[in-house]
Amino acid sequence: MQIIDKRMEKRRETTCEERIEKSLPETPLIHDCEISCPGADRDSVISKTPSNNHKCIRYYSYDTLQIGNKWSIWRSGVCANQTITLEVHCGFPEKVPARLSN
Repeated sequence: MQIIDKRMEKRRETTCEERIEKSLPETPLIHDCEISCPGADRDSVISKTPSNNHKCIRYYSYDTLQIGNKWSIWRSGVCANQTITLEVHCGFPEKVPARLSN
């Protein structure tokens, strides 16, 4: 799988593996690929192309997952074999001005 970093407009290969994810009881065997979002406190898929692919449904057959301080995107079932593009947004903690933190 290739990841496109829009900040740098370059493609890079990512680490992917098949594994069992116990927090997903419906389809625990997932195809999991690491996302490079160092320092992110949230992550989400913001678009799927083609959008009319009904074999890949967010939360059921694909989504993002945080384990420790690393983020990954997972796909399962028939979605794992689909040719799709998932655009991911990495969210970072906001720095609250000192005068507002009390």
